[in-house]
Amino acid sequence: MIRLVEGESLPPFLKGDPFGCRFWAAWEAYKEHNALRSEAFRLWRQEGSGLYLGLMDDSLVLCSPKKATVSGEDREELFTFLPVCGARRILCPSSLGAQLGIPAALLGKILQREKTEGRGGEVSAFRNMEEELPSLRDIYALLLECRSESFRPPDFEPFYLDFSHRLRHGVAFAAVVYQEGKLAAVAMAPAVTEEIALLSGVAVAPSYRRRGYGTQAVEKLLEKLPSRSFCVFRAEGENEAFYTSLGFRGIGAFMEISLPGGEKDR
Repeated sequence: MIRLVEGESLPPFLKGDPFGCRFWAAWEAYKEHNALRSEAFRLWRQEGSGLYLGLMDDSLVLCSPKKATVSGEDREELFTFLPVCGARRILCPSSLGAQLGIPAALLGKILQREKTEGRGGEVSAFRNMEEELPSLRDIYALLLECRSESFRPPDFEPFYLDFSHRLRHGVAFAAVVYQEGKLAAVAMAPAVTEEIALLSGVAVAPSYRRRGYGTQAVEKLLEKLPSRSFCVFRAEGENEAFYTSLGFRGIGAFMEISLPGGEKDR
């Protein structure tokens, strides 16, 4: 049975889970707006498998406090539920996606780094750079400059409204590096809890690449974050050497699935 999770709090494991932290951070940012009563923000639990299904707009995140085993009956229930829940994309552990048997649109690795004392000394060389965060319009312009087949920035208005709201509520952080008065690099964490922070949106202006500014932006961001560990979801073969050089290590794999009506069908 898949039941809607109701009430004023969420399962605590979500804030330390690489998948669930996305939902926890969104709930922290929007809970005063009765987020759990919104059609675009809902959380369900499947009693048989113990899976949690968190819907944010048209994306569904699947996670569990322990490695889930989906029986044939659970799988049939999920296949009945997915077409009517409003999701167009699913993000889940690869092991879970394999049990569901749905072809993946994207495969990748989850990399993680624990917070270590004394690591902040590495950023002292660029402390004299501008510390104030530029406007999100400037950051978005840099993201557009870095657009590629594997990196597609979201539309500006939802990005601006959501990220600025998260910044104000302390569940998102960003760090920038300037060079010659120009925004050279940015690193962002759109989902942050005291347990874990999710990194994404690391971008370096094409004219400033291969000079260490991406590394500086990430280290600067990690120094700001209150979390005990940091993780990043990377598509297969994409930027893994960059994060490995920063001390990130593989802890698992993920899968993205497109459902009928989703991005792959447009």
